[in-house]
Amino acid sequence: LQQLLSAGLVCAIDGRQIEHGISGAPRRRSFLTRERVAPLFGKPALVIYSFILAGGLAALCDWRTWPRLDRLIADRSYGMLVLVMSLIAGLAAKHEFAHLAAGKFLGADARWRLGHRLIFPVVETDLSDLWMVERRQRYVAYCAGVFSDLLAAALALMGIWAHVHGWIALTGGVQRALELTVLIVAAGTIWQCNVFLRTDGYYVLVNALGSRNLAGDAKAYLRTGSAAYPRSVRLYALGYAITVVVVCAAWLYGLIAGVRAAGAGLAGPRVSLVVTGVLLLVGIAAERRRSRAQYRLVCPAGLSLLLAVSAAA
Repeated sequence: LQQLLSAGLVCAIDGRQIEHGISGAPRRRSFLTRERVAPLFGKPALVIYSFILAGGLAALCDWRTWPRLDRLIADRSYGMLVLVMSLIAGLAAKHEFAHLAAGKFLGADARWRLGHRLIFPVVETDLSDLWMVERRQRYVAYCAGVFSDLLAAALALMGIWAHVHGWIALTGGVQRALELTVLIVAAGTIWQCNVFLRTDGYYVLVNALGSRNLAGDAKAYLRTGSAAYPRSVRLYALGYAITVVVVCAAWLYGLIAGVRAAGAGLAGPRVSLVVTGVLLLVGIAAERRRSRAQYRLVCPAGLSLLLAVSAAA
């Protein structure tokens, strides 16, 4: 609506004439501009990224650099919990910053916002303005977050490899943080491939199919069961329903396991249950307070005829 106002395409609102040149509320200035983020997407940066990924892949070929799952799982202290949560928060912020910078680089007005996956709150990057960007270029913004995660994992693997071969000496805490970084990135990358939720993989799929709102169409199909929707929407709706059941079942299983562990006197699960409960309440509150705009488009008779002829053609 702001774009329609700024373009001078609105003559009146509720019978009140609109003066030309009014563009509505001014947009907030952002510190991130295309000129400032352009070096992150230039050819020198891409060469550096390639060397980092190659180094991480070479380090991964050495099994001694793989994270020690037995040691990480055995530690259930407060310090371990704080370390895990801090790494998750830091990697998530870096992931969303990569989306934000890529959107700015493509000329889109990107911003952070509080969203949700099902009822679980998440911090995400609003890239709605990418619809004004060429279709092939949108992949840069959609894949920027996962690409930055892979760079972080590659750097962590290279650090572990250098420690294993005696090039550098890492303390136990630093090595554990690097191993956790690799695990968190691996789990996050797998999660982003879940196209049946609004993840990065979902937007890549939507862009590849040329769809506008695949998830919304699938939900509408599940509510109505109308056969008017194409086969792609019906198949996606089936996968979406299965995903919701699996994710909710996994969450309930983890919740029950956490309650049992907390009952056994373990400190880490107790804190995890409190954090999970707070996030769940925030997600429910955000879902209920999510604004749903109601609007009506009034189309002149001549334009209606033109649209009808265009649709028939």
